[in-house]
Amino acid sequence: SPINPAGAVRQSAANFQSSSDRVLDLVSAQMRQFYFQNNDYNNDGFITRDETHVAKDGTTILDKWDLNRDGKASFEEFDKARSQGASGVNRDSIRRPATRMWERINTDQNDHLTREEVIAYYISFYDHLDDPRVRNYRERAQRNAVDFFVKNDSDIDQKMSFSEYEDAYAKQMLSTLTGGPINSPI
Repeated sequence: SPINPAGAVRQSAANFQSSSDRVLDLVSAQMRQFYFQNNDYNNDGFITRDETHVAKDGTTILDKWDLNRDGKASFEEFDKARSQGASGVNRDSIRRPATRMWERINTDQNDHLTREEVIAYYISFYDHLDDPRVRNYRERAQRNAVDFFVKNDSDIDQKMSFSEYEDAYAKQMLSTLTGGPINSPI
């Protein structure tokens, strides 16, 4: 049977979105794991009242995390509580800020970022500086922008789709959270 190019493009876009959803789900799960570990100060596998801030009214965030009301939150309880809702750490909590940033970088408001848009965004941070070193900063920013673009243009089509961008955004959020390198425009 003949290949339908329009159908292939739609399928490719659907595959990218599905792939991006998996990346965002994986990154948000890793972020929840990191948050749990950083709240379990004694590393016993539970977050207790002693490990949380108690408000003047006696409430604590543990009240939201301790789903079985036994006075402590296991990772499973914490993960379930933190993966849901508007204040959760989930796909949507990554996608919302990624969308806002995408809109700032994507100056022509089409369905992809170009290398030039990414470079322009990176170097724009130095436009207002009146410093002889700005030229060096701008050159380094341009190199970082090109590096970011090349690493994240997954299908190597010289265009970064929103799915490619939000995957990069999510990975950068996790890297920043865990003390990794910061080299993307988020």
